[in-house]
Amino acid sequence: PEALEPSAESLECIERKALECLDRGAALRRGLLGGAAAARPGGVSPASPPSPEVACQPIAILKSVVPEVDRMEKAVVVARDVGSPDIELRCEVYLGRVTRVEVETSVRRINVDDVETLTAKAYDEHGNAFSSLEGLELEWVVRDPRILRSPPLAETVVRLSPTRRALLEAGAQSDLLMLHGVETGRTSVGVRLPMAGGPALTSPVVDLAVVENIFLVPSVVRVPPLAHLHVRLKTLRGPWVPLEQLPEAVLPSPHFRWSSEPLLASGPAVLSAAEDSGRVVALREGSGRVVVSDTRIENNTATATVHVNIPKHLRATQLPLDGKAETDASWEDTQRRVLDLAASGAGPPGEEPAEWQFVLGRSYILRMEIFDASSQALLIPPNFRATVALSAATSGSSSPLQATRQTPNSAVLLVSAQTLGEGVVTYAEASTLADAEDEAGGLATAHWPDLAFRQRFRVVEPLRVVAPFQGPLVLPPRHAWSLR
Repeated sequence: PEALEPSAESLECIERKALECLDRGAALRRGLLGGAAAARPGGVSPASPPSPEVACQPIAILKSVVPEVDRMEKAVVVARDVGSPDIELRCEVYLGRVTRVEVETSVRRINVDDVETLTAKAYDEHGNAFSSLEGLELEWVVRDPRILRSPPLAETVVRLSPTRRALLEAGAQSDLLMLHGVETGRTSVGVRLPMAGGPALTSPVVDLAVVENIFLVPSVVRVPPLAHLHVRLKTLRGPWVPLEQLPEAVLPSPHFRWSSEPLLASGPAVLSAAEDSGRVVALREGSGRVVVSDTRIENNTATATVHVNIPKHLRATQLPLDGKAETDASWEDTQRRVLDLAASGAGPPGEEPAEWQFVLGRSYILRMEIFDASSQALLIPPNFRATVALSAATSGSSSPLQATRQTPNSAVLLVSAQTLGEGVVTYAEASTLADAEDEAGGLATAHWPDLAFRQRFRVVEPLRVVAPFQGPLVLPPRHAWSLR
């Protein structure tokens, strides 16, 4: 057995089995143990003689009762089915001297704020691994506690056996070590096993790296040529929270370096990324990768894939205003919700309705979307521009629909239905602007004359219930009344 103490689940199983085996516990005890709980040859005995009430428990707890062995000793544990004596299970238990101890871990990288468990593993002179070192007091050594530290027992939620918990509560260390990643860096961990009457056994050290769990948002994005792209760097720490609630890393930062590379190694550069700030510019049509590296430790990077496609279609969508947008804060929140809705999966361009309907006195959102030739939605960058015109159906009249707020790239437009009537919404003159830095690098503003959208609209009266009397309306059972 690997554990000297049964788990809570095993104990519950024992209790259930005890109720089932009251009538045959004594027989099982005699068949397995004889009349007494004498020590078995080889130095292994049951920890305590089972009472008839629980003699048919599905586990046996073993412990060594000899202080020393000169060579490998073996004991055999036999379990027989009382109802079917021919069914017999055997377990060979070996006792030997520990000649080597090592640190066992499934990981060599630990994220900051994560907790990992290391185990001490012991071997004999032939390389056979001991099943457990539970109950023995060991000494763990962490070279740099600023990078990795062992949290106090009260700070952990790890379920320990009573034996291990008793060692930790007494201020000693067991065969398990819980480590908490504190900050980025490298350190090493080793363990010592004190030996009675001889020098302690010391394990080889295990090198561990503590890294920030970094990632880029969005991880995959499509943009038009010359787009200025803001890729957000975030760090995942502690308990899980939604990605949008995680704070962004403050840039520029001396710890992070940005670069770009084409997806095809032999192809031309598709993206340009500022080394310190992560400012990304789409240079030409194609696909590339944005890479951010943590300079404090090697092999800790995050990537985002950027597809640069020519925009072919422009579409606007009418949305009801959910909430208010009078203040700057509420307007920013409205923009974020509308753009998040677009990023969650806009449908491809199709047949537009013949006419938009707006209710007099209400406000609406007009959301612009652009698509490539394969109807894949493109991110509208901050340097995208398009003119939006709201005009009345009859010349010389003011538009029934008025724009009250608008983002610089026209991606989100807040409009108010102010008068009854008909009109037209027109999007035109789309382009991707090159700033002074782009022009210094030989880039020029990209114009998209084919990107245009035109939609008729009508502002109508709000719906009202028409009744020949003032309410309330009271009807007897099985009667009906028609309202307009």
